[in-house]
Amino acid sequence: MGVMVAVSVALMAAGCDLTTRRIPNLLTYPAILVGLWLWASSTGWGGMVTGLGGLVVAAVPLLFGFAMRLGVGGGDVKLMAALGACLGWPLAAEMLMDTFLVGAAWAVLTAARRAWRGGHASAREALRTSVPFAPFAAAGTLWALTLPVGWMALPAGRMP
Repeated sequence: MGVMVAVSVALMAAGCDLTTRRIPNLLTYPAILVGLWLWASSTGWGGMVTGLGGLVVAAVPLLFGFAMRLGVGGGDVKLMAALGACLGWPLAAEMLMDTFLVGAAWAVLTAARRAWRGGHASAREALRTSVPFAPFAAAGTLWALTLPVGWMALPAGRMP
């Protein structure tokens, strides 16, 4: 069930982020609570620890980017917290790595396309270019669930 919640939240957040450049709190906060509740109700306190571990692992790296004003929005942090809470540790770590890989691939393709067309942006222009994060999070979530690479070769426990 936590997997279904994570996929649903990731896809809805991607749609919102693409159209409005915002990820609504009405989507992320309930998903955090539902994810933690599912872990706790299926495996007890150990499950709650698994859900909280996923929340921390997925959200803290983006929290640093948000705190240092590196282009990460608060909605991005809350989305990753929600996905981490639903997926639990260690699947949340794999989802985070897959999300970053998808984003990095997009950045390389965008830079190559720009270079191929002969245009190049200054560093200042490149920093002002904003890209919605939620579609990468959705792709990373689906990748981690369907084609696990095995970044975290630890037993995941029982998924809710």
